[in-house]
Amino acid sequence: MDGLQFAHTDPGTRYRGRCGEHRAADHHQTRYAFTAQVPAGCTELGVLFNATPVGTAGAADFVQIMGVQLEIGAQATPFEHRDIELELAIAQRYFFNIPEPASGVVVGAGMVAGATSEIIFIPLPVQMRAAPTVTVSAGSFKFNLAGVATAVGTFAAGTTHTPNYISVTGNAAGTAGQGTLLQGGGGAGFIQASADF
Repeated sequence: MDGLQFAHTDPGTRYRGRCGEHRAADHHQTRYAFTAQVPAGCTELGVLFNATPVGTAGAADFVQIMGVQLEIGAQATPFEHRDIELELAIAQRYFFNIPEPASGVVVGAGMVAGATSEIIFIPLPVQMRAAPTVTVSAGSFKFNLAGVATAVGTFAAGTTHTPNYISVTGNAAGTAGQGTLLQGGGGAGFIQASADF
């Protein structure tokens, strides 16, 4: 393994650097740590793992890499293993996707606000960084109106979003004041909430 390489490209200027050293492969799990000074203004950082095969291809010639950690700081810290649930929660703070589920699977609950106006509120799994921007595609989503699955009609992001919930709207014919559910129809619709920078 040859360590960390970095590049900085400005009009007329290019920097390259390398840290670490060549490490001979062995047959044990080994932890390596490399530290490098990255120049100010560096806009790209790449990690390169390189191995020269010496064994029998497919039988005894492989490299296994587990648990890579890149961090900013004066020196390497112990490897930080985070459970997948924590990684997912951190990611969902910035983006949450609801792909349209199978027919009849409920996504959210709401009400019929007018003869042809439904609003659905969907709680988010984690509090987002900020009130998100919501994007939708109708696909085959349906409103459950008095027990009847009805196409959503004009499907749109609602106007009320907070870091904790989002809303979507549609215009299927219904009875004002009744409750309704948004459910999948097995199509390719989606609801996406993005609070990215």
